[in-house]
Amino acid sequence: VSSKDDDEQQQQQQQLHKPIYRVLLPRMCLNRFYLAQGVKLYSHETWKVCFPSQGLELVATHAGAICRYYIQMCDADNHVVREAACQAVAELATKIGTHPTYSASLAPFVPMLLQALLMCFHDESWPV
Repeated sequence: VSSKDDDEQQQQQQQLHKPIYRVLLPRMCLNRFYLAQGVKLYSHETWKVCFPSQGLELVATHAGAICRYYIQMCDADNHVVREAACQAVAELATKIGTHPTYSASLAPFVPMLLQALLMCFHDESWPV
């Protein structure tokens, strides 16, 4: 099988998974910051198995869905979820926001992400 066939097959799989990724990726990303160590470790391992090399590209491609989910979780009832969301936003800014190729995919969401973070800074349930 040629590499061209492999590329075509990979593109077909990505198109098939695209609707799933919009729902799955934000949750997988956020769970990597959850307070419970078991959830965090399982999420890191699952990420490595599912996306060994294209994780950054997938996050950039689905930045809108991920940002909207993070913003929603910054307003969650559970303070642990809110704190995880803030950590996830920080990682997004560090890894995607500073990347020469992918930073443009994050740019439209920066004002909303900043507003969500500011809202969290007034959270009285944090032990900060």
